[in-house]
Amino acid sequence: MGNDFSNLSDSVDEIKDRLKISEDIVDDTCPMCGGTGWVFDLTDGRRVARRCECYTDRRRTILHRYARIPEKYSHCTLASFNVEDESGFIAPSLARASQISREFVDLYPAVDRGLLFIGPCGVGKTHLAVGILKTLIEEKGAVGLFYDFRDLLRMIRRTYSPDSEISEFDITDTILSADILLLDELGSIKVTDWALDMLTHIIIRRYNDNKTLIVTSNFLDEPKREGEERLEDRISYRLRSRLYEMCATVEMSGSDYRKNHNKKNTFT
Repeated sequence: MGNDFSNLSDSVDEIKDRLKISEDIVDDTCPMCGGTGWVFDLTDGRRVARRCECYTDRRRTILHRYARIPEKYSHCTLASFNVEDESGFIAPSLARASQISREFVDLYPAVDRGLLFIGPCGVGKTHLAVGILKTLIEEKGAVGLFYDFRDLLRMIRRTYSPDSEISEFDITDTILSADILLLDELGSIKVTDWALDMLTHIIIRRYNDNKTLIVTSNFLDEPKREGEERLEDRISYRLRSRLYEMCATVEMSGSDYRKNHNKKNTFT
């Protein structure tokens, strides 16, 4: 798959406006296009315009910078995802999740639904979700945003402070405008009525606008152990039902990679 920006017509300035970017990221004049973003080729005696490489590079730089992907996930790509279990054998659920992720990227933007990765801690849910987001930015020029569920709610609450320089609308408008929203750790805190209303507003608006949603959660629909909460217990039946329409559920299982990795690096 090559870099294809033709299916998304947003200009650099339009992207900066959508993401509330005020500063000028790149001010150098390109010797190839003179800073216009266009170069002209002579084809069959006619001048044919195409995007200059500096334009796509600048667009990509802006999109990566404002996707809000945490530094700790900088290594996460689809190619680096490990589908082996701790014994070195292929883990079927991880291999399936990896394959689904790659197929999703190949098909985008012609996808009917987003993806909901569910499973225990440390199986690679966020790794795959971030890998998808990075690839769609890099190869499809998609405008994407990463938000940890808890951080998103905290950020919105802070806007209610009299000292806040931004409003709730400033945050939600950007979230609603992005082509792809990655919502990490959904259900990590049990939602209050306010949080449920806010989350419902965001998800339903994106659903109505046909915007892609990628979600990760540690809570299953059918817990393996008695007494464990289901995802719908954390976010409400109504919202879980809406996610069935918006996202294909990808269940992942396996041991905690982070825990196993720490064991290997522990001195005894």
